[in-house]
Amino acid sequence: MMHFTQRYKFGKEEQIADTTSETGFRRWRSRTVKTGSLMHTIEYQQNHRLYNDIIKDKNRDFYPAYYIDSTRTNDSTYYRSLSNTIQVMLDENPHRKNDFGARAFISHEWVKYAYNTPFDTLVQNGDTSILSHKQYQYNNLHLGASVLHTVGTGWDWIFAGRYYLFGYKAGDLLLEGNITKKFQGKKGESRISISGKFSTEEADHFLNFYESNNFRWYNDFRKIKDIRGSLQVSNEAIQLSAGAHLSLVTDLIYYTDSARPAQHGGVVSVIGLDLHKHFRAGIFHSDHQIHYQLSSDNNVVRLPDLSYYTSNYISFTVVKNALTAQLGFDLYYYTRYRALAFAPSSGLFYNQDIKELGNYPYLNPFLTAKLKRTRFFLRYDNPYAGLIKKNYFHVLNYPMPGRMFRFGLSWTFYD
Repeated sequence: MMHFTQRYKFGKEEQIADTTSETGFRRWRSRTVKTGSLMHTIEYQQNHRLYNDIIKDKNRDFYPAYYIDSTRTNDSTYYRSLSNTIQVMLDENPHRKNDFGARAFISHEWVKYAYNTPFDTLVQNGDTSILSHKQYQYNNLHLGASVLHTVGTGWDWIFAGRYYLFGYKAGDLLLEGNITKKFQGKKGESRISISGKFSTEEADHFLNFYESNNFRWYNDFRKIKDIRGSLQVSNEAIQLSAGAHLSLVTDLIYYTDSARPAQHGGVVSVIGLDLHKHFRAGIFHSDHQIHYQLSSDNNVVRLPDLSYYTSNYISFTVVKNALTAQLGFDLYYYTRYRALAFAPSSGLFYNQDIKELGNYPYLNPFLTAKLKRTRFFLRYDNPYAGLIKKNYFHVLNYPMPGRMFRFGLSWTFYD
């Protein structure tokens, strides 16, 4: 990935004379002229994926089909994009509580990608060439703007949007916003934050067209419509935060048990509730995070009902002003559900109905320490692996590591 940005700043700080003082003394009043930037950004990305396997009797049934070669798989897929963005940015004035910042931009994106296809012979101008890849390229042009306000003691807010004028994503629309209010109390700060998003987006090109040795699909998916909202509240004094999230997705694209994309014809909703609390008593710390989520259609979106994470440790000083340490354990757990499976030849995760995973506590005892500019840690992952049930999987047929000892060292250098 390469990224270059050119920037021209305009506007400046000024001071003007003020002789209106009742005392008759001349004084200076600061006045800030609106400042901003004119920017041009060019970005190039390139992603390349290779997959190779020798096909034998023992693994022949592992793949659903063979479109190019039944003796070996040698897939190659790449994606390249070049984007140019011109934008104008207006800065917030920190001396004016009712001021705001703004941004407007226009962006052009050129995309090219290719994937394996059965060999074909092309004769052009008397020359013969063998084609092994299909190549596609397209352009997108979109406009966007945003406004924000973060100064003063009132509400902080940001609203943004973008619209695609032409290209593969023509007609795509994205609108999003966030409003935050801070309340300063005697014992700390409280905060409430409301976020929302609306989008209608074209499916990724790979979801519509793809060929390889083991997978092939040609789709004409409808645009995906996504509405999301969230509410988050927190209190610094009691170290507590809670939130609620709602997603409504129409024409969602998911991967079926055949590891191929499909489009759900209705609306899928996901509700999430989360709670985070930190307890402290002297040198003892206990951190807890609970997340509950519910999908309206478990055949499309599959999630564990409940997940829980806790970190419990003692934090103490070994050598004053020199060496501090933490000794404790992390624990992660989620309820049983039909977790995803993985197709290595396409690199995609998909729904499966073979087995439920979860209901396994992942325990990681640890010791961390900091000596001036040096940090190090010791950790023992999954210490009871094999001693209790062996259901330590996040993905079907791909177990998490068993008992494992880890250590690390970090040393910070100052310039």
